[in-house]
Amino acid sequence: MITTEAKRNSTKKASAKTNSAKRRKQTVLLKVLTIAAMIATPLSSPAWLGLAPELAPELAPGLVPGLAPAWAAAPDGSTSLQKAVDEYQAEQYDQALSAFEKLCKDRTLSDTDQIFAQIGAGSAAYQNSHIKLAMKHYQSAHQLLNNNKKNTNEKTTAASTVALDASEKTRLQAELIADLGDVYYELEKYDRSIRYFKEALALSKDKKDYLEIYMRSLEGIAASLFKSKRIKESLPIYEEMAWRDRYLYGPLSTQYGWSLRVLVDVYEALGNHEKATACFDRSVWIFRLADRDRLVAELEGKSKASKEDLVARLTERTVGIGTEKPDLELKAAYTGETTPPEALPPHKSHHRPGQFHSELPWHRKRVIMHQPAAMQWVNPDVKARGIVVCIPGFGLHRSSFTALGQKLAEQGLLVYAYDVRGFGAYTSMKARDRIDLIKSTEDLETSLKTIRRDNPGLPIFVLGESMGGSIALQLTAKHPELIDGLIAAVPSSQRYKQWKLVSKIGLSIATGSKEPINAAPTVVNRATDDIALKHEWVVDPESRFTATPEEFLAVSKFLSNNKKYAAKITKTPVIMYQGVHDLLIKPEGTISLFRKIGTLDKDLSLIGRSQHLLFEQGQFSNNLLNSLCDWIKNHSPNRENGVNGEQGIDANNNEK
Repeated sequence: MITTEAKRNSTKKASAKTNSAKRRKQTVLLKVLTIAAMIATPLSSPAWLGLAPELAPELAPGLVPGLAPAWAAAPDGSTSLQKAVDEYQAEQYDQALSAFEKLCKDRTLSDTDQIFAQIGAGSAAYQNSHIKLAMKHYQSAHQLLNNNKKNTNEKTTAASTVALDASEKTRLQAELIADLGDVYYELEKYDRSIRYFKEALALSKDKKDYLEIYMRSLEGIAASLFKSKRIKESLPIYEEMAWRDRYLYGPLSTQYGWSLRVLVDVYEALGNHEKATACFDRSVWIFRLADRDRLVAELEGKSKASKEDLVARLTERTVGIGTEKPDLELKAAYTGETTPPEALPPHKSHHRPGQFHSELPWHRKRVIMHQPAAMQWVNPDVKARGIVVCIPGFGLHRSSFTALGQKLAEQGLLVYAYDVRGFGAYTSMKARDRIDLIKSTEDLETSLKTIRRDNPGLPIFVLGESMGGSIALQLTAKHPELIDGLIAAVPSSQRYKQWKLVSKIGLSIATGSKEPINAAPTVVNRATDDIALKHEWVVDPESRFTATPEEFLAVSKFLSNNKKYAAKITKTPVIMYQGVHDLLIKPEGTISLFRKIGTLDKDLSLIGRSQHLLFEQGQFSNNLLNSLCDWIKNHSPNRENGVNGEQGIDANNNEK
């Protein structure tokens, strides 16, 4: 029997523990709020989007032939594994992770099944940006595989599968080691990632069936060296990657163009500007050819011209006459091989829904780039009158301007839209997969110079929305000679309070966590009320809603410079747009930024019924489009073959 005194002592101890816990929580909260104050600059983004579970995309799972023979032949134990694989291949990674983790806890499974379950859980976690969880499962699988290799007489149960043979074990080992390299790369532990990638490279060398692992490992070593500032060591690997891609996918393939574009960064960092320029020019030519082919397919049958004339006109508008630059002489500078690899059959794009329907969790593919980081829209039947360069907001990408680009093209404007580093096509590319607004601004400067060179008679306007508006503003302040007009939609950094997101970022920084944070759930209801639009964002494979704490901090720091650069715009015409019903960015923030603009030739347009998005995702009205076109026409300078004095066309394609 417990005495009253004992009860009192017990109560005191419990109270002391509670007070101690409260003090610890208060200390952590104080640290979080302190850091939060440092990063309170808005992360303006219509695309930090999260959906309620009932709005999650419902993609039909698809069976794929050629499943791993080690468990596909099991009489009944593979049923649960098959279901988990179906969900993984349908890109339903949350459900796949849950299914695989349930299997990991099933003690009736054989070691072989456990290996596949652990790898499956690791790959599903990796695809969902749960990097530390992925590492845990990959390490468990690696340990099980090593034990399995020692035990060649594995006992089977009714729920077990056929044991792995020696070749399957070796391949799985190489795959797992490359997977571990990937997770350490994501956690920015580059010395470890290099070690794992080199081990995977050694296991996969000279084995045709291991090509995906070999190329992933080469790319991983190069990116890890580059990110750890060992640029000179990364150069021969990147040169070899480009050499291999040229033969594997073709000298005009977009993948080869991307390999050249990566070399631009390497050569620039090493001060070899001549080679950097040569790589950039060749990659631009390759990307423009790809864009021309896309436009031919889209416009054939819609244009008044014959296909031959259509190709000729689009070539002139998108690629340019006489703009081809010579290819580079590259070699296998890392391995010293002299025999070129055998060309591969055409690959399907890894940048659209269903991109991994043929991928197994334990046979992850190297991402093949079939899309440039830019898109163009032109109308070959209308005389060119000007150029508009579009920059998307946080989370979105070049395709978000498709509707706007098509409408502006009808009016004789050549429209370009570019991905920002860390978004769109960049999300799949190591060493360029991190958000970097400063480098993106430099990329745009180089692209604008190329556009100006190839279109000397046309005025250039830069249009950016949300985070893209901030980039456009700072780019205009730094390079007014390249830009004839700035169009900035909701470029302010002053947002409504989002303490939950800020607290998460602050806590991660305080604890030194490198784990990506999903910003979507915090701002989804502030970005738009359109359920269909939310769903569209979620199923878009190139949208990105997560970032590391350091990336968020860097974005905030970049946006905090807006007012400083606004004051430096003293001559370039400017128009700003702000939705009155924007619940993400405060209208008064855009008004305050507008007042800082130095030039007298500036306009501010408040859109009464609009939320955060104004131009992306087709959210503009005809009235808004007409006002934009009028402003562009009225601010087009008299350049050689310029547009002033010519008839304009309104948003309904009527002469005016």
